[in-house]
Amino acid sequence: MRKFAGSLAASAALGALLVAATPTTRVIHVPDGGSIQATVDMARRGDMVVVPAGTYAEEVVITTPGIHLTGNESQVFVAGPADPATFRVIDGGGELATGITVLADNVEVSSLRVTGFTQDGIRIEGVSGFTVHHIASYNHGRYGFATIGATNGEIYNTTSSSAGLAGHALTACGPCGINLRLSQGINNAVGLLVENASGIEISETNWSFNGTGAIFANRAEADGPEQGEVTMQYASVNENGNPLTPTTGWTGEWFGHGLVVAGGHKNSFQFMEFLTNAGYGILYASMGDNIPTSNKTKSVTSNTNSTDFAVALGVPNSNCIGQATIVTSDPVGASTGSAGTYDCAAPVGGSDLGLGSPTVTARLAADAAFWPTAAAGRPSWQDGPEPPNGEAARGPVARPLCEALPQVCAS
Repeated sequence: MRKFAGSLAASAALGALLVAATPTTRVIHVPDGGSIQATVDMARRGDMVVVPAGTYAEEVVITTPGIHLTGNESQVFVAGPADPATFRVIDGGGELATGITVLADNVEVSSLRVTGFTQDGIRIEGVSGFTVHHIASYNHGRYGFATIGATNGEIYNTTSSSAGLAGHALTACGPCGINLRLSQGINNAVGLLVENASGIEISETNWSFNGTGAIFANRAEADGPEQGEVTMQYASVNENGNPLTPTTGWTGEWFGHGLVVAGGHKNSFQFMEFLTNAGYGILYASMGDNIPTSNKTKSVTSNTNSTDFAVALGVPNSNCIGQATIVTSDPVGASTGSAGTYDCAAPVGGSDLGLGSPTVTARLAADAAFWPTAAAGRPSWQDGPEPPNGEAARGPVARPLCEALPQVCAS
């Protein structure tokens, strides 16, 4: 595999690699030994910039609207393992900050592997309109994929792994108008983070083998609107609490849990499974002074977790769970039958802040206090495993979870 240092290529060489596609659209190939950034800089709206096989030690910043950066000119995707010699890798070497930064509207990025950056693999900030697909982003100090104040975009067939904060992070927008599907986060500190963001649809995803599976966070000190009104369905959130994940900036109170709804509002979770998480399968809790309200979890399976469904003290029963297969809960009986305090079929009080479990609140506080000790000796984000080759590197198989796990959707 070739390795390029990211030096500027001669303009004549670049010009020789221009291929006319339409009168207004060109296909531009990064030249042999050339720089992705130099080629991107000469692109104009509508152009496709094609990256040949090799490893590129550089950061790429896209400021031209409407271009497509890709490692696959044909855009024909074949399932199954790929030949590593054909990979297009953007590698920060543990020294560069961010792999690809998108600062222009209507940009598409696809068919690349991004690794080894001290901050983010792919960062999309303050734009309207974006598409990211068929990308593996792994071993980063902060996020594998991050949208910050970005709206009207889609992310699909992506994999994040070994990120120090979160594999996929959707933040600081509302309504975001973002669709995340056919994607997964594994071996990250947190698989999925939705922070101070609303108006998002998430489907057919996998957030397993992380420190924490998915966190929906409403932080008063964070930029953006309050977190809420996200629909998430057809997801696996299993076996989180992985001790080999990188250390995280999140406090230890969230470590080991599957789904954490921390202060968010009016989110909907359905047709999901939460299995064998080291902590709680599903957790409703406040974040600072932000109390979660009107979140609904329906038609899910949660069992073989430390506790399958848990509610921290002070969380009102406008948050509910229904049509669920759950074995254990804290408070006991919180989700079962008409007597269940948080059952969606029960009358909703919505304002009784005396509800919830003091045991859950005490455990979260104890876990946070113990976190500096627990985090000692955890691996660095640079030391985590690469995502598996093949379909997993492109995202999960494109089929509804209902087909793979009929019991999740039996109700």
